Amino acid sequence: MLNGQCFHRKCVFARSLCRWDTAGQDKFRSITSAYYRGSHAVIIVVDVTSETSFRNVHVWLQEVSRFAPADVSVVLCANKTDLVDRRVVSSEAINQLAQDLRLPVFEVSAKSAVHVVDLFTSVAVRHANERYDSCY
Repeated sequence: MLNGQCFHRKCVFARSLCRWDTAGQDKFRSITSAYYRGSHAVIIVVDVTSETSFRNVHVWLQEVSRFAPADVSVVLCANKTDLVDRRVVSSEAINQLAQDLRLPVFEVSAKSAVHVVDLFTSVAVRHANERYDSCY
């Protein structure tokens, strides 16, 4: 933890991924613009147990388009899928939103680590492919 923010580094395919997590907290809103500036990818995480979280996707996308580089890769992530009995946002709603926004989507459980590695591997591979393609 760094001032209430999470910072993690993970090596995937000889690439280092740095992840900054402000958990969507308003108290960090004034500094999140700095994190967007050098980003190659942004993962917008929706809490499937919160309708408000789902409705705020457009707010976060506005932040991304305002502060992130134009070529940033954006991925939608539906989290807390392990909480089946508390789920209020359906897979269908998440998939429809992702389709409407033309974003890749992953349903994960950070708590039980379901599909988390797939998510980050996909982001790393997508970034590497985009950078490789831009060289030619």
